[in-house]
Formats: sequence, C-alpha cells, structure tokens
Amino acid sequence: MRRRPRPRLRKRPRAAVRPTRRAIPRPKLRSPAKQDQLHQETMRQVPPTPRRGRLMSRGRAVPLRTCVGCRVCTVKSDLLRLVAVEGVIVPDHHGRLPGRGAHLHPDPACLELAERRRAFPRAFRLSGSLDASMLRERLARP
Repeated sequence: MRRRPRPRLRKRPRAAVRPTRRAIPRPKLRSPAKQDQLHQETMRQVPPTPRRGRLMSRGRAVPLRTCVGCRVCTVKSDLLRLVAVEGVIVPDHHGRLPGRGAHLHPDPACLELAERRRAFPRAFRLSGSLDASMLRERLARP
C-alpha cells in the first residue's frame, strides 16, 4: 500500500520589511573627573561597614560566615559558632555539636546587638526566648 503524499502547507506571505530605526542619540561623554564628581553627588553618603578579619588566606578562598550580631561577613575562623541545646545558647568551639549553628564575633558588643535584634531565635529557627547567660560568661572572660 502506497503512502499518500503529505499535503503541502501554504507559505505565509512574509511580513513587510520594518523601517530601520533612527540612531538613538547617545549621551555626551564626560571627562573622568566630571564623571567622578557626578557619581559622588548622586551616591548616598553612607559610612563604610566596619570589616573584621581577613577574606583571603595565602591567595586561597576561605569559608565565609555572617555574624548574627553585626551582620558582617567574615572568615569562619574569626567567628564563634553557637548552637541551641534545649533552649540554652552554647558556644561550639570545635564546630562538632549537632544542630543548626549561628556564628558570632567573640565580642560582647556583637552579643548585645544580636540580643537586641532578636537574631538568635531567627538564626536557630526556634520560637521563644533563648538563655544566653553561658555565652555571656564565656565572652566576659579574656
């Protein structure tokens, strides 16, 4: 049995050729000094974020973490890992305790800031308040 030939589709007529666009006027080029001045005028004046620690080690990338207190991204080795164990915030010096961890600069100012912002329940994804007395004692020691 022979196959029927496929019916040929009618070709659509091509759309009319679009008119060419006119050249869009480009902004005038400014001198680098004028460009910097304009950039400074339009930028918000915000004090720079204080950076702590190093971001590279011997030219190699290192793991970064964000402090829950001051929200500065720093090298993991400069931060103290914290874990919530039965409603108590416990410092994890070796990074081996199970559970969700949060990182904090070993500085009482960052601890105060984190408590004021209620960052610990959010970081540990727990509801209710957490006891930070053990952590406060640890940070008070030199």
